[in-house]
Amino acid sequence: MSNRGSISVYIHWPFCLKKCPYCDFNSYVNNMVNYKQWLTAYMNAFAMQEHFFRGKYIKSIFFGGGTPSLMEPFIVEAIISFFQQHNKDLSILDSTNYIIEEITLESNPSTFEIGKFQAFKDAGVQRISTGVQSFNEDNLKFLGRNHNARESLIALEQSNAIFERTSFDLIMGLPKQTLNDFKVELNMALPYIKEHISIYQLTIEPNTPFFKKKIPEAKEDIAVELYDFLIDTLLNVGVHQYEISNFAKRGKESIHNLNYWSGGEYIGIGPNAHGRVCYNKQWIATRELKSPTAWLNNALEMKPVIDEHQNLSIEERFEEMILTSLRVDKAIPSFLMPYLQQKNVDSAIAEGLLVRTENSIQSTRLGKACLNYLTYLLLC
Repeated sequence: MSNRGSISVYIHWPFCLKKCPYCDFNSYVNNMVNYKQWLTAYMNAFAMQEHFFRGKYIKSIFFGGGTPSLMEPFIVEAIISFFQQHNKDLSILDSTNYIIEEITLESNPSTFEIGKFQAFKDAGVQRISTGVQSFNEDNLKFLGRNHNARESLIALEQSNAIFERTSFDLIMGLPKQTLNDFKVELNMALPYIKEHISIYQLTIEPNTPFFKKKIPEAKEDIAVELYDFLIDTLLNVGVHQYEISNFAKRGKESIHNLNYWSGGEYIGIGPNAHGRVCYNKQWIATRELKSPTAWLNNALEMKPVIDEHQNLSIEERFEEMILTSLRVDKAIPSFLMPYLQQKNVDSAIAEGLLVRTENSIQSTRLGKACLNYLTYLLLC
């Protein structure tokens, strides 16, 4: 491999068949999409932002949303081919055999989307991540999902059969959910964990239907009970927690997500997509236009699609890296240690939130469970 830098690419598809009441992502219900226009828009956006990834190896691609499995496979194939060619051009310069290490696409367990799994694999997708969320029919209805438990199981069977690399999502901490309720769900999930699973605590975000209905979050003691049971159960079957909400067999962690959390570069393309890029030795935070209509029209006309372009100071960027480093099961890079006050570190260690390593610190299991408090303690 060459000494050239690497960067990840996030592609945002903003459309869903239905908006879930807990979701605060930038997603919209739209069943009248002109797919050819969107492909042209993505390609134009790549061209306008090529300076951000020029000369850099594309490490991973992640198609997120929204529901990117609603995209037509020809769009996915064209985007993958574009970045594969980018890497091939670099390999000619460096005599290096470049490959994109990981290409992930998010999906839902509807019959329509399951039927496209093979087409997405043929298009170049290497890894599929399926939004199951629950195996309980009542929970699925509560969460506003447009699939049932049987479709979830079929989706996992099909994804595991078609793709070598798979993941799926569950949500825990629903109102009135007991430990026994969650045990049933997790036990149903275990046989389908091929290499990776993401499990998120239900949070009630502002401006969502759940927030407006004043749906309560799980009580703290229940949330801790579920969290501890989750970690112990997965560890017993060889699936370790490598990030607060992400679990994998050793060596099967998400390359793309680890790049985020380890402070790597990533470019975000699509409505409201965020990026962190280093250009001319300056770290830059980018955010694209939020409105899909505005983003599409600008991209088609080769007008700027970036809505926010902020130069980050070294201190700001390092603070971001400290925050993300606390999420994973690795030590904070030692070069970040001078940016932390020793008294704050000592307090966090005394409370069992951090542990010392050889020349750095690392968040503990308790620290990850209390991340908001830990980050406040360290950076206040």
